[in-house]
Amino acid sequence: MDSTGAATALAAVAAAGVFEGVALFLSAADPVPSYNDPSQDAKELLRGWRRMFPEAKAFQIKVIALGTAAAATTAWGLRDGSPRAAAAFGLAAAANVAIVAHTMRNMMPLNNHLMAAGEAEKEGDASIAAKLQQARTGLGRWGRLHSLRTALGAVALGASLYGAHSLLTSK
Repeated sequence: MDSTGAATALAAVAAAGVFEGVALFLSAADPVPSYNDPSQDAKELLRGWRRMFPEAKAFQIKVIALGTAAAATTAWGLRDGSPRAAAAFGLAAAANVAIVAHTMRNMMPLNNHLMAAGEAEKEGDASIAAKLQQARTGLGRWGRLHSLRTALGAVALGASLYGAHSLLTSK
């Protein structure tokens, strides 16, 4: 493997690791566990989610794009010389594509709904109590949907690490 191939393999591993680290933090530490806690104020949960979402979205788009491109490029470059590593990096790229598909199909409509609920809260909409209850339900659903992204991120990371391991231990 040349230095370009090594760099793309390293980029695939790094991007998968960064994505998974952030996904695990959101799922296990903050804020997802609080979304299902009835003692938490729904208005504050929604405000926190709305503050987090735009920056997290921009960051994750970049990380997933880098990880997918690097894993796919590495898989293609290794297809003849190291088929086991190529398959692993191909799996990592596929897992990243699945993350994007799941996000676009299942999470973006919910994200848009939550952003709209926050706008209604800011504008003092008269039906705010009902919208906040819907937002609480939506945040709980968002946490469950995010757990699938976390699992797919673990697949991408595991596959990338296995691909790197295969490269380092092959004769």
